[in-house]
Amino acid sequence: MLEGNATRFLDGVEGPQALRVSHRTGALLPAHVTSGGKALLAELPPERLRALYPNGLPGGGSRAPEDVERLAAELTTIRRTGWALNLQESERGVNAVGACVRDRTGTAVAAVAVAAPSARCPKGRLNRLASPLLLVARDIGQEL
Repeated sequence: MLEGNATRFLDGVEGPQALRVSHRTGALLPAHVTSGGKALLAELPPERLRALYPNGLPGGGSRAPEDVERLAAELTTIRRTGWALNLQESERGVNAVGACVRDRTGTAVAAVAVAAPSARCPKGRLNRLASPLLLVARDIGQEL
């Protein structure tokens, strides 16, 4: 969920593989470097997005968007596709895809994401995971 310009991780499940991404339950990370955070930021009107970053974007990973304008351009694509990518932006060696969970009114209230080591889950595989993730996000929203 969004907390200001950050993302709070509410829950997580680790996969069974030896090389995996640990869950980040309770962690608070900059929204612009997480897939779920970017999916939620894409839902905001431009003026609200800019209000979250009055002094520009906080430093992120070396691959994170560098300024609000670049982030806004990325969010335009996310709005079109319905899902967001994190390509080693929050942590080196970790890739993720995220999508919004919507309540019964269609309002984005949270996000769900799948994260995996970049060695096992490159961008092309994340793109293939997006469709099933959108279905899962929809199913979660219907339970709200």
